[in-house]
Amino acid sequence: MKTIKISESALAVNHLFPVTLGEFKAIKISREQALSFSFADQRSSYEVLRAKYAKEELKEGECYEGYILFNNGCVNRVAYLHGYFRKEAPEQMFTFPVWLSFPPKRTESIWHRVYRQENDKETLGELRYVFTLGTLAFEKYLPQKDAEKLRKKLIKSVIDNTTVKINQQEDEALHNFLDSRYKNIVKKVNPKIKKMRVIKENLATEDLFLGPWEMLKIIKVSEEQARRFNFCDEYADLETLIAKYGEENVLSENEYYTGFAILCDDEYCNSAIFMEGRIVSEIDEDSSKQVYYIRNQYPDGRLPKPYAKHICSFGMFKGKKGVSDKANERLRQKLIEASISGNFIEFTEKEVQFILQSTQFSGNFFEITDVIEENE
Repeated sequence: MKTIKISESALAVNHLFPVTLGEFKAIKISREQALSFSFADQRSSYEVLRAKYAKEELKEGECYEGYILFNNGCVNRVAYLHGYFRKEAPEQMFTFPVWLSFPPKRTESIWHRVYRQENDKETLGELRYVFTLGTLAFEKYLPQKDAEKLRKKLIKSVIDNTTVKINQQEDEALHNFLDSRYKNIVKKVNPKIKKMRVIKENLATEDLFLGPWEMLKIIKVSEEQARRFNFCDEYADLETLIAKYGEENVLSENEYYTGFAILCDDEYCNSAIFMEGRIVSEIDEDSSKQVYYIRNQYPDGRLPKPYAKHICSFGMFKGKKGVSDKANERLRQKLIEASISGNFIEFTEKEVQFILQSTQFSGNFFEITDVIEENE
C-alpha cells in the first residue's frame, strides 16, 4: 500500500486558447461540485446540470474567479476561471497561431476568449480546464467494482484535502491515465513524519479570575517572552521576575495596558496572561484591607469588552515519563518555537501522538498535516 495526496491545484491545466461556443452558457459551481464531477455529469444536458446544481449562471462579460461548468460544443467541461468571457470578432481569430490547426469550417463558429482587468488595463485572463477524477475510466485496468471504489476515494480525499491509501494495481491505473501529469498530481506522503502548526489564538484559554487579591503585580512582557513562560517563571519570587524582565515593565496602578504579561498574585502562583485593562485598588468592606482587581474599562470611562485570559505556554510541557530529560527538553523547545513562529514544524508521528495524548493539551491547539514528498 502507498499513502498519497492529490494536489488539487495540479488538477487544473493551463489553457489560454480561444474557446468555441455555439451559445454562451456557463454555471458557477462550488469547489465540491467541480471536484466530484462525474461520467454522468459529463454526458448530461446543460439544462439537467443547471437544475441539479441550482447555481447562478455566469453572464458573458461578467468578471468571476472560481469553478465553472460550460459546454464546449461537444461535452460539458469543468474549468477554473479568473476573468471574463468575451466574444471575438471572426477577423481577430487569425491573430492566434493555434487557429491554423483548425479546419476551415471552424471559421463559422462563435469564439470567446478570457480576459481580465489588471492595474486598470485589460490583459489575458485565465481559463484552466480541470482534470476531473470522476471521469477517469479505471475500468480499462481494474474490475468495475474496484474502479468505482478508486474514483470515490480519490474524489473524497481531494475534497477533504486528506491523504488516501492505494494499492499497487490502483497506483498503476493512476499512472496509466495521468501519464506525464502523474508527478504533478500525485504526491507521496511520509507516514513517519508530520508537520504541525500551533494555532496561537487557541492558546488563550480560560478567563482569568479578576480579583480581589491582597497583592497583585503585573509585569509586561513580549509575546515571545510569554510563549517561553516556564516552570522557573511559575514559581519564581517577584524580585526574581522583576530582575529578569525589568523594573520599567512593572504595570503601574491605573495604567491601561493591552498585551502579554506575567501576573503575580498573593498566592505567588505566577501565570502568563493576555490582558486588556488596568489594576485598581479599593478597601475591602469585610477585612478593611486594601485589595486589588483587574478592571476592564478605559481611563476615560468607556466600557468595551476587554478581558484577561491565561496563556497556555509550552514551556510548562512536562514531557513523557520514561524518556530522558534531554529528549523531553528537545520536544519542549520544538513546541515553544512552533508557538512563537506560527509556522509548520516537522514532528515525528510518535511525538505528535504523545503531545495529543498529553493531559495538558487538547487537539484544538494544533493544525497537523502530512509531510508531502515530491515524486522523483
